[in-house]
Amino acid sequence: MYWVIIETGSNQRYIFATNKQRLQVAASAAVWQLGFVWIEEAIRGVALSYCRDLAEFEYNARDKRSVMHVVKASGRAVLLVHTAEDGRAIITAVTRRALEEKTGIDVWGRVSEPIDAGFETAGDRFFETDVLLREQRTKRLPPTVRFPTLPFHEQCAYTGLPAATVGKEVVGENPKARSDVTEFLFEKATGARQRLLNELHGEEVGLTSEEQTTAKRCTVQMDQMWDGVRNNGWVAAIHADGNGIGKIFANLRITYPDGRTFVEKQKELSDALEKLTWKALRDTVLGIDRTDQNKGRTVWPNRSILPIIVGGDDISAAAHGGIAFEFAALLVANFGHYARADELGLPFITAFDDIRAKLPTLDDVPKQLSLAVGLVFTKPNHPFSHSISLAEELTSSAKKHSKRRTGAIDSLVLYESAVRGLADIRDLMTIPEGRTEDDDTNPPTTAEAPGKPVFSYAGKPIIVNDEHGELMTVGEVRKLIDELSPRPDADRPAEQLPGQHHAADSVKTLSRRQIQGLRPALTEPRALAGVTDQLRLVRARIDLSGNQIPGIVAEELRIDPAAGKDSTMFVTALDLAVVRAGTVEGNARANDDNPVPTAATT
Repeated sequence: MYWVIIETGSNQRYIFATNKQRLQVAASAAVWQLGFVWIEEAIRGVALSYCRDLAEFEYNARDKRSVMHVVKASGRAVLLVHTAEDGRAIITAVTRRALEEKTGIDVWGRVSEPIDAGFETAGDRFFETDVLLREQRTKRLPPTVRFPTLPFHEQCAYTGLPAATVGKEVVGENPKARSDVTEFLFEKATGARQRLLNELHGEEVGLTSEEQTTAKRCTVQMDQMWDGVRNNGWVAAIHADGNGIGKIFANLRITYPDGRTFVEKQKELSDALEKLTWKALRDTVLGIDRTDQNKGRTVWPNRSILPIIVGGDDISAAAHGGIAFEFAALLVANFGHYARADELGLPFITAFDDIRAKLPTLDDVPKQLSLAVGLVFTKPNHPFSHSISLAEELTSSAKKHSKRRTGAIDSLVLYESAVRGLADIRDLMTIPEGRTEDDDTNPPTTAEAPGKPVFSYAGKPIIVNDEHGELMTVGEVRKLIDELSPRPDADRPAEQLPGQHHAADSVKTLSRRQIQGLRPALTEPRALAGVTDQLRLVRARIDLSGNQIPGIVAEELRIDPAAGKDSTMFVTALDLAVVRAGTVEGNARANDDNPVPTAATT
């Protein structure tokens, strides 16, 4: 018996090589199909029988004509075969298909050394094969060499690859140059989008007719793709990824040294992860909060959510800027609920317990799965591929600060149109050690000055439905956002968005002008002394006006690096309040043809 591992590489670069969301959905589906559909078709195509049961696979060892599909994942497949020739035939079939259909997918595979009949070496052989598979990747040419661009080539209007044909997206449009990859994606785009929608609210997923109607109303449907996601002047890119998955699979062979148990655990965990993610996403789209059964459902605005990638524990989507923070918080909460209190989460809880028992010295082993989310808000015309790239970096930041033990959200409101990385953006939001007001140089990067920063107004990730010694919770951030939102009698949208908690008798202690006046005190000085001086001046003006800074705001304006208070959530909360309120033009457009519902209905 032999392991066969087939994997795709540079998935995010492939999916977001274009800003055309229709093509992004098609590229995501192509990567997903390779792990879920192409593998099975390749197995049957080389005249082998397909199975997912270990006992059946071992029983068929006599005729050596079956294959066990152990791990089904987006862009990755793990198989057991009886002969190395069968493994190579499957790899050949999959890679040949990727080439012949001109998909542009980077895919390769490897066959292991033989596994002993008793499965005693299954874990070791798998580890060796996985390491060699990654080593093999470094020796291969990238897929871009399949499409060399010469000076006389016309470039594809969508990807920059050499054009091979021309085509129209809609009737009456001028034809545009397309590469082979782009042509493949256009052909697959409709089916790819329909698959996502079927998984979200199709008849087969067990939703009632009322729930199907609700889900269809708030998600972008096929006939609405031309107009995209509804917005209030702000659009959000959401990227979510699970915490703790890598910790499990990296230690699986050590935790379960018995070969058969190792095989079964891989299959069980990979199957449960996909189902758990979809379950949490469906509930979130329906506005259901599984952490509190007594709550009414949140009603999202019409056509406010556009799923782009859903595979394994990865989710990428575009959303209405006014609801994205609440949507992300609900998604993290629902994912955590199912990871803790559902049969789909039980295999992971057991695996974490077994890892701690087997490897007691291993650090940061969580008790259950959780979700980390990166959230980027931009104006509607900002390149989505850049937004989702920043969202991925924010997801990594959320994981790092939460130590991968609990669900967290890290967010960024991007006012600029420049395309920069997260490190460059946040460097400018940090006052490094030793900076003075007379220093005209740009803030040094982490590589140049690895010392601890004195102060940052970038904020930190936000914890969802949990406690954390250093990070604020979603509930605390909501209160801060409410305090920093415009007064009830100020210029704000007539309708309230989900998560907007202005009470009729709410008395705001700070005016809009005073709230906005606090921002430059934090963001404009170039030295810590300048920050404290500016805050002292603004506070004095507020005191003279007879108003008082609310306690939760005052706490976020307290700058004390010596006591560990080296950052503030004030600017983050103020930005989220601005996004939630929306722009005047964006709200006017949205209210004309799509009134925004109130916070929740029961």
